[in-house]
Amino acid sequence: MHQYNNLMYRFFLLIVVVSFLFLGCATTQDMTLLNQRILRQEQRMEKWEDSIKGLAKLEVKLQNFLHQMADLEVRINQEHEQLLTLEARVEDYRQLVNRSIDDSERGNERLTIKFEAMEDSIQQISEELKDLRNLQSNMTTQTISPEDLDEEALYDLAYNAFKKGEFDEAQRLLTTFLEKFPTGKFSDNARFWIGECFYRKNQFEEAIIEYEKVKKDYPSGDKVPSALFKQALSFLKLNKKDEAGIILKHLIQHYPKSEQAGMAKEQLETLN
Repeated sequence: MHQYNNLMYRFFLLIVVVSFLFLGCATTQDMTLLNQRILRQEQRMEKWEDSIKGLAKLEVKLQNFLHQMADLEVRINQEHEQLLTLEARVEDYRQLVNRSIDDSERGNERLTIKFEAMEDSIQQISEELKDLRNLQSNMTTQTISPEDLDEEALYDLAYNAFKKGEFDEAQRLLTTFLEKFPTGKFSDNARFWIGECFYRKNQFEEAIIEYEKVKKDYPSGDKVPSALFKQALSFLKLNKKDEAGIILKHLIQHYPKSEQAGMAKEQLETLN
């Protein structure tokens, strides 16, 4: 554009010079006017050049702006696609969580049904062993009069016999303790140790019955988790893995923070 303007300017000067050559008699005043016109023309040409340069710069800025808008549009489309992908993933996770919750609830219902059926079996075992327990002979190594001992002394005497391995004597003393103090502060412990006496003597069916009484007669006692765990082990001793598994799961579900819950999880892994 600048070269074009220079050519026009030179052409204009050429015409002026040729005109004067043909006229041949220009006055000084005419020359002055001509110079003024040429000067004004040069000023106009400079303004046009400045305007053209400004337009060129504006065009460059406009092109840059259009490029930026195009890049922004691409970015917006990409982020929109990412948002759609994220929403799809969130929906997948939500459905997965819902399915997990539904499966867990159905599993808990099945576990409750199995546990109730197992309790019925325990009750049946209790009735079948009732006559056998009535025929159990009492050891006569030592006779303790309940009237001579208070609650704590009688409990300590029975527990010491257990620690010595005198399970029959410990069982007799613990039974006497429960007859005299059925709701004492050591009653749930006494019932649990009776179950332990049977367990140590490999009388696992009787042990199951005693552990069940700990749970039913003293549901808020601190021996319930231990009784459930030993009850499961007793079923394992009888090679009844299904019943043992039900009890272990019940223990984990209802007493998750107990020490026995951790042992129950380890025991369950051995059953799988």
